[in-house]
Amino acid sequence: MTNAKELLQKTQTLSAERANFETEWQDVADIFRPVKSNITVDRSKGDKENITRLYESAPINFVHQLKSIIIGVFFNRSIKPITITPVTEEVNEDQEVKDWITEFTDMILRVMFNPKSGFERALSEAVADDIVFGTIATFIEEGKKFPVKYHTLNIKNFLIAENDEGEADYVIIKHKMTARQIYLNGKIKMQIFMKKYYKLTKRILFKNLVCNYIYFQEKKEIKKR
Repeated sequence: MTNAKELLQKTQTLSAERANFETEWQDVADIFRPVKSNITVDRSKGDKENITRLYESAPINFVHQLKSIIIGVFFNRSIKPITITPVTEEVNEDQEVKDWITEFTDMILRVMFNPKSGFERALSEAVADDIVFGTIATFIEEGKKFPVKYHTLNIKNFLIAENDEGEADYVIIKHKMTARQIYLNGKIKMQIFMKKYYKLTKRILFKNLVCNYIYFQEKKEIKKR
């Protein structure tokens, strides 16, 4: 398990390796993806430094047009963008297995394309980022009001390292929190810990009481004898 020191070292190494790319991404984002043009520049609210570039909307429209084509061709609901096939061919020939896979695939698609999952919005953002930057990261987590929640991360907030086979080895997500968020997050975790500790303590006390009761009852029986 990676400790905090190793994680910080990996973060610094990956940040240094992609420093040159960040400058290019910033220049490209200013023209093609203004909503993500805060990679190396942190702009305050009301900053109009690059507002004149927004009057030329052709580059932005080009990205959206290509994004619409890609989503329409490869991620259309009617063509089922996800297919599941068993590794063993013999199993795949079983009709019951086919029926189960079809039912399971339909269930996955229903959850994915449900508006509450945020999949289509995250997909739209991810495809646009891939067109402009060439790299994306979509975070999937358990939702509070729905089983899953999709969220595409800003390119400046994550680092990806690949292994020798070209697969993602690990992903480091950077997340800024206000003092209030840190306090509330820590407070919630402490409340959860206290509840678990209280329940555990109750179980231990109850167990001890039962054991003591049995012990004294047995002691009384021995005295009577």
